[in-house]
Order: sequence, then structure tokens, then C-alpha cells
Amino acid sequence: MAEGPVTPLDGTSVRRARSVDWAAVVALNNVEVPKVGPLHHEDREWFLGAASVHVAERDGNLVGLLVLMANGSDYASPNYGWFAARYPAFAYVDRIVVRADAGGAGIGRHLYDHAVAWARAEAKPVLTAEVNVEPPNERSLAFHRAFGFVEVGRFHDPRYAALTVAMFALDV
Repeated sequence: MAEGPVTPLDGTSVRRARSVDWAAVVALNNVEVPKVGPLHHEDREWFLGAASVHVAERDGNLVGLLVLMANGSDYASPNYGWFAARYPAFAYVDRIVVRADAGGAGIGRHLYDHAVAWARAEAKPVLTAEVNVEPPNERSLAFHRAFGFVEVGRFHDPRYAALTVAMFALDV
């Protein structure tokens, strides 16, 4: 996908994250832990080099975050590894976050539309994601199902006794 902003959604545009955005990316992300994994300031170079990190902006403020990875990455995430063991070519939504005060404005859907376009541009036939079922993230589960994702399995990482995720795939 092009590096520039995509079509705005009610004043919100999506663009590739830059190094200067990283502190805001970490802050936005870490408010949502444990719904998403934590990010750290020292992760910047790896994520901006190995992943495709996108931010949603409105009026110059960061209101959303999308982190995508293609198959073949050296990402150590067990969830990513679950998909890598099952799909030879895929795009993986590592995380998507919308700032709480921007929720309900369609930004999450806009970010997912962006993810689908990115997967198509990268010639990846399937977009994958996981959502917590234990502890449950009912809003995200409903969103993914409504968007057209299909649950293709469940995964429990033994390192985290209380965490189980539903694995989702969407043909793009």
C-alpha cells in the first residue's frame, strides 16, 4: 500500500508510522494492555523495520494504531507462530487500538479496511487476527465476526494461565 495517507474518514486519515510517532504509539497501545500486548520504547526500531505500523490521525492527534506483519517475519509471538504453522501466505493483524474517546466513530473499521487493502497490495490471500476469549473481549469478538472474520481455532499460550485467544481469518 502507498506510504501516504488513505482516504480520510470524517477527518481521520491513516498513514505509516514514523520514528517520531513512537512515544505516542507506545502510550496509546499501553493503555489497552492486557487487551493487547505491551509495547516499549526500545521496540521502536524492530517494529518500524519488521512490521508495517500505521497510525490514524485526526486534527494532528493520534487516535488509532494498526500493526501488521506478513508471513516470513521473525516475530517471536506465539500467536503469529500459530498462523505461520497453518498458512503459507498471510497478513497478520498484531494489534489494533482506538483511543477510548474516539471509539464508536468508525476508526476501527477504517483501520481494518486499511489492513485489507494492505494485505491485497502485499498479495496475501488471508488476513489473520486473534481476540481474547479468556478473559473475554466481547466487543472485539463481535466486531471481527461482523467484519466477516471466521474463527479458525483457539490457542492457549501456557506462559499465560488465564489467557486464551480465538484465532480468526478473513479471505481477502
